[in-house]
Amino acid sequence: MDLGIVVLPASETIFNIYSFIEDEFVLFLHEEHRLARHSDITLTELKEEKFILFSEDFTLHDYIIQACEKDGFTPDISYQSSQWDLIIELVSSKLGITLLPRSIYHKQTNENVKVIPLKNSNLHWKLGIITKKDAYHSFALKELLKMLNEGVSLVQNDINQ
Repeated sequence: MDLGIVVLPASETIFNIYSFIEDEFVLFLHEEHRLARHSDITLTELKEEKFILFSEDFTLHDYIIQACEKDGFTPDISYQSSQWDLIIELVSSKLGITLLPRSIYHKQTNENVKVIPLKNSNLHWKLGIITKKDAYHSFALKELLKMLNEGVSLVQNDINQ
């Protein structure tokens, strides 16, 4: 295997890391939720909420839990799924709230789901390309990395729209 696309962070001692995509996490909730009128919100304000998260085999599952624990609480997880669209449907059905990258909001179609920015948050979704340090990089791999690096700005622009 010449490269991997991973959720960052990754070990900088083992891998060359090329940042690929970065997006901020936001709160997804039903438009009638008691917090829906806030202009922004802290993680601490969510400590009494029912969370809907990605399944345990997803990196984002532990990432959200660790962020909440860093803010002094363990999230009450009501549902888990491996599919972001099902997570949004559960939010739309008033079964809880979720934290997901902002770019997902533009892909979902539920008009009753609202997003609210997180205040004072270091929650970011970062994807990166990794290659093993001190490994041979073929011409094809070098060209692919060059092409991907040039495409990063195009992808980032697409996410921000």
